[in-house]
Amino acid sequence: AEVALLQGPLRNSQMRVGLNGGWNDSVVPRYYFLNEDNKDAMTDTDIRGSIDGLIIGSSAQTWSNQMGGGGRMKLSQLLDMYYSERGVLSTNVRACQRTTQFNSMFTPDQIMQQSYAFSGVLELELPPAVNVEDAGLQNFNSIAVQKLISYVATMQDNQCSFGSTTYTNQGGQVSKIVTPGVHLYVVMDFSFDYLDAVRIASQLAEKLEVSRFTGNISVINARDATVVVNSTNTVLDLYANFTRDNYTKSQRGFDLARIVRDVGGILQARLDLDNLLNVAGGPATVVLIVPTSTAVVNDNDRNYIYNRLNDLKKNVPDARFMFLNPGARDKFSSFVQDSSKDIFTLALTDIPTSVDSVVTRLKEIPRRIINPTCTSTFNTGTTTSNLAFRTYIEPVGGAQYFRIHPNYFFRSSGGTIRISSTSGRTLNICQSRVNILPGNNSQSDTCRQITSDAYQIYINNACGDSALSSCNPFYISISVVPTTATSGIYCTDDNCRYPDNIQVDIRQDGLTCASGAWSRLTNASVLLVVSALLHQLLVVYNS
Repeated sequence: AEVALLQGPLRNSQMRVGLNGGWNDSVVPRYYFLNEDNKDAMTDTDIRGSIDGLIIGSSAQTWSNQMGGGGRMKLSQLLDMYYSERGVLSTNVRACQRTTQFNSMFTPDQIMQQSYAFSGVLELELPPAVNVEDAGLQNFNSIAVQKLISYVATMQDNQCSFGSTTYTNQGGQVSKIVTPGVHLYVVMDFSFDYLDAVRIASQLAEKLEVSRFTGNISVINARDATVVVNSTNTVLDLYANFTRDNYTKSQRGFDLARIVRDVGGILQARLDLDNLLNVAGGPATVVLIVPTSTAVVNDNDRNYIYNRLNDLKKNVPDARFMFLNPGARDKFSSFVQDSSKDIFTLALTDIPTSVDSVVTRLKEIPRRIINPTCTSTFNTGTTTSNLAFRTYIEPVGGAQYFRIHPNYFFRSSGGTIRISSTSGRTLNICQSRVNILPGNNSQSDTCRQITSDAYQIYINNACGDSALSSCNPFYISISVVPTTATSGIYCTDDNCRYPDNIQVDIRQDGLTCASGAWSRLTNASVLLVVSALLHQLLVVYNS
């Protein structure tokens, strides 16, 4: 309509539709520039926004009715779904397929009617000099619409990462869509160039989909452990605090001893906060250390670092340390639990690819199921009773993984984990003591499907005679079984990211508290008691 009114009287059939541009940075795009200055042109951005509005506006009522009406779908949910790979209630409607949807949903006549109708409204808002007769208005709109349709066919849009054939609700094979669930602490050497540093942090935040539905991100100085971005669930806080000014004023360098001491304290404080908030489970905890290629570890600090990491392993059992390192992989291999999986190579010339490998690994880290009363000391705390938390899983191909560390059941003689859902959808639940990501793919996995009933895991003397350090965790997976039917039950909870999320309740009873330190103390106490008894027996025997 705007093209028809502003360009039609001057250019007639020479009206121009489409004007491309580009971002200032491919990794951290902040400013978009047009390739040329043309104030009357309909830009590619205008076209994409118009098509998106047309698609969403034409289908919104249908989607609302599909979910029972009554305003059950929020605008934020609708936009989040449309501009994601998962699409609006199916993968057929998403921004990366806008061109296909535009051609299949609307005929040229429909576009013409929309454009012509709006022209009459827009003309009233233009200067009095712009006055076009009705016949001319129809002609100009017809030309503009034909040019639009021709130009849309040539537009280069982002391609969908996966097609609807591999992510479908038709009961066939579905690739599991694992939603990230991690509280990430990025400990970075501020000796990097600022642009490289912010690219690393922003890529991590974007690809982990940092939000209140997935997890938080923190940015910490690797020299003095100053917290620059304090555990936020929005990327806006990241950009607001991780500024060039804050970055250049901060200390540069790397001190691993300081990191494990102070960041370890932050992790312990988080467990104490879990107790205060009565948190029974949630995202995993990962510390990602990003040194420069010149970073070194002082030999005099190594024993302290090893001892501190060992203590954290016992008292913050669900925390994991990783390194994203531009130097040799083996430089920090002795400071992680699994050097083959927890050390990544950072290529500053290709930061997105470097971050991709980290994100893939982070998706493999199970979420936590904990007894919050244990805090970070594990020498106090009570046995849990009817304690629960709720999680939300993607309806098609969705999967989440959980772990119960032996610190929470080492002394348990009657623990129970109960998993249930009121969504009406069938869940496939698997457990293992060996396979970190169970799911019908190993003889060690025990799986069962549930719909209206519950899945129960019984924890009774699960460590046997083993020491706590050699007792395996419980690993659990929850995935949604594909179906062609629609349950008709939609998630209206405020914590649902999408209205078709599957709500799952995880309830626990009988989880306890123990740590490696407690285990050693107990063994020592037992030895003392045995020694005393033997001494008494010898005294009686000799007498």
